[in-house]
Parts: sequence; structure tokens; C-alpha cells
Amino acid sequence: MNRIVRTIAAIGGLWIGSASATDRVPLGIMNATQAFDPMSSAPVVNIMLDRAGGAAMAEFSAENVGRVVDVYIDDEIVSSPLVREPILGRSLQISGSYSVEEATALAVRLRNAEAIMSIAARE
Repeated sequence: MNRIVRTIAAIGGLWIGSASATDRVPLGIMNATQAFDPMSSAPVVNIMLDRAGGAAMAEFSAENVGRVVDVYIDDEIVSSPLVREPILGRSLQISGSYSVEEATALAVRLRNAEAIMSIAARE
């Protein structure tokens, strides 16, 4: 089963599972901040997961190496990366065509549990 989820502070956070809300499991976000990609200088959002979240992400990504996954924020696909290798740490980065203001607003929403991010392997 490649649907894994973690616990977060009760109201929101990062979800791993299928696109169906009934299959999602919460993943704890310890922090989210706006930053700049060191290679492109583009605005990004850096996310730090809690320990359980890091373990769940490691398992999910290991089970989905070589697959495209869809990353959702509030049920909208914001990215569809290819998983090249397991994500073994607790740090994630969301990149895209964000302005500094958009990346900052997203980081604040994730940090304050006002937005839900989910990830699902494509079938």
C-alpha cells in the first residue's frame, strides 16, 4: 500500500495519499518558510516535517521511485514531479512559478495550518 499519512496538529498540514480526500492521512508540518532556490534564485517554500512525517515521506517516496506524483494544495495540483530517489530527510521544497509574495503567503498558510498539501502517486 503506497498511501501513508502522518499526524499533525489537528487542523491541517501536509497529506500523503490518493487524490481522494477519504484516502488521505495527515502529515505534520513543523515549519514552512519562503526561500530562494540556490540554483535558479526562484522563490520556493521550504517545509520541515516532524519525525513521524519524515518517516512517512521516506516510505512513500521509496515506494514510488520512478513514478510521477501530483502535489496538491487545497485540492489544486501545483506540481507533478518525478520521484527520482527516496526522500529520507524531513525537509521538502515546493517550487513552481511563484512570486515572492505567493511563496510567502503559501508558507504562512502551511505554517498556520490554513492550507492542506497532499501528494498522490499517479496510478
